[in-house]
Amino acid sequence: MIAYFPKPYEDELVYSVITRFYAHSGIPSSCKAKQYIYGQTTARLDPYGIGHMKEYVEEALLRHISREELVMEHTMFHYVEAFNYNKKRDFYWAVRGKNISTLYQNKKRHMWYCPLCAKEDAKNYGEAYYHITHQVMTACPIHKIKLKQVGIAIGKRQLIALIPLDDVRDEDFEPATEEEIAFSEYVSDFMKRPFSWNTLYSKSTLRNKADANRDMLARYFKGSYLEEGPCNYMTGIFRDLAYAKTDVILKLGFLFDIKLDELFL
Repeated sequence: MIAYFPKPYEDELVYSVITRFYAHSGIPSSCKAKQYIYGQTTARLDPYGIGHMKEYVEEALLRHISREELVMEHTMFHYVEAFNYNKKRDFYWAVRGKNISTLYQNKKRHMWYCPLCAKEDAKNYGEAYYHITHQVMTACPIHKIKLKQVGIAIGKRQLIALIPLDDVRDEDFEPATEEEIAFSEYVSDFMKRPFSWNTLYSKSTLRNKADANRDMLARYFKGSYLEEGPCNYMTGIFRDLAYAKTDVILKLGFLFDIKLDELFL
């Protein structure tokens, strides 16, 4: 039984809560912490979801919040599944620890933070933490600065390290461009919308706009499909629209100046 486990902060990922527990616990290394929390040093933990924690760790975490609330408020489920036809099925599995990272099919991602948000969190709470909203945008909509990357590569074959944000953050920052700020505000407004189990999006509208404006797309999807070659470029976008990938839907919505209400059916 664990006598103490930190309570999740507002907009905090479960992964972040676990890194704070590791920082507070006195466990001497990340590998030993993973052994304690997940039962093995090579555990492929899920930074976007709950993961398969040991029973005593789950019990300590769930003293503060229900498992259903944990999924909805402290994982990226509500973002990843926003337009998915199978969200009720996937919620069933997410509650039971199925990885959300595998549902979020971007080829390569890292953890992100805002230096000024982290500084304010450290002042208000005594420690910084990873925000959910920072993982899905390019700039901080509050401070109008670029987000900074933490060296935690996220992918199907990655062994994710436990890295508390306080161990790696710094306070240097770079102003964001107007376009980065506008896109991040667009995403931020989306994240504030109440989650709906019945939400769908206008697939044909976005597909037709993308098909008619191919020359506009490259800078918004740089690194996502270009390595597949020009012949597969649009195929990749249409495939991700078919899979209801939220990041692609929002990028297209922003690119074509579609109001959020108009994205929903």
